[in-house]
Amino acid sequence: MWAFMPGPAGGGDGLFMEEMAAPQYAGVNLYSRPNTEAGRRFNQALGAMPGAKIGAVEAPHLWVFFRTPARPLYDSYSPDAAPGEIGVTVARSFNDLAA
Repeated sequence: MWAFMPGPAGGGDGLFMEEMAAPQYAGVNLYSRPNTEAGRRFNQALGAMPGAKIGAVEAPHLWVFFRTPARPLYDSYSPDAAPGEIGVTVARSFNDLAA
């Protein structure tokens, strides 16, 4: 998604996406800057959203494809719950029980 290369260079897209599928990159958002109308349509077709924001920095010319898994609706855990509030989470694996 970072580089759309038509023609013979297009094989680079597949290699890039293969690397991004590796476990160490799971949940890492992808950022793109389409320079043409075709690039904008490509980003839109993939589900990217215009206007990236990282911390206090806004970049309206960048598009972001969110890969961070959304918390399930049934998981109501709130790590910032005030004293006296109830926070509940669902353990989806044994690793969740260790935390």
